[in-house]
Amino acid sequence: MEIGDSHRSRRPAGAMDSVSGQGREHRSERPSRQGASIAASASERGAERPRRREVSQRARSGATRGSDPEGAVSASGRWTGLRRGDHVGLVVPDLEAAIAWFDDVLGGVCVLRHGPYRGVPGDPDMQVRQFARHPRTEVDGIAVVQVADLVLELLQFSAPDQRHEPPRTSDAGGHHVAFYVDDLDAAVTQLRAKGVQVLGEPMPLPGPEAGEQARFVFALTPWGLALEFVSYPHGKAWQ
Repeated sequence: MEIGDSHRSRRPAGAMDSVSGQGREHRSERPSRQGASIAASASERGAERPRRREVSQRARSGATRGSDPEGAVSASGRWTGLRRGDHVGLVVPDLEAAIAWFDDVLGGVCVLRHGPYRGVPGDPDMQVRQFARHPRTEVDGIAVVQVADLVLELLQFSAPDQRHEPPRTSDAGGHHVAFYVDDLDAAVTQLRAKGVQVLGEPMPLPGPEAGEQARFVFALTPWGLALEFVSYPHGKAWQ
């Protein structure tokens, strides 16, 4: 493995200090909110709240992060051995540009890099069998970038049938990555100062996610990846 450049081990001046992955810590200190801001009716809340509270309490207690002495159980209670989320994999058109963007805009640290990989001699079907992609797919490079507490695996590929248009958030397979921030207005200001395309203005979180000062906004990277920035300092209704 090729370790990322050592200069990425510290955040550059101007990195978005308000972008924080501490959503779990914030949530662990917030009391459940009850009142008019909760969109569901009292009867609907009564039917769903015990289960939601159980799921929320398990997440807050870290039961899926290694503290369950009898073995981790998923939120559904049907899968033992499942501990935690590990990373989010994102395919990018230009690995160097993506690393630089996460570094400059969000203070992301590139912790390792490896590749390229040009196939396995004697095993022409490996890409199809192992990854469900074109047999002549080549891996141009892989980088692991940590942004706050979120680990991103950035991958650049070459393939004869590769699509270059990113999916919209409404398309099948569409996706976005969300970051919790302490101050959403400050985050938007910093994003725009970096030239990031912020979509509209912050909006209140809807329905059972509503809460006092609970808001979100979307933004796009230069290559079209959708990012969400969210803040709910007093919790969400369902919590």
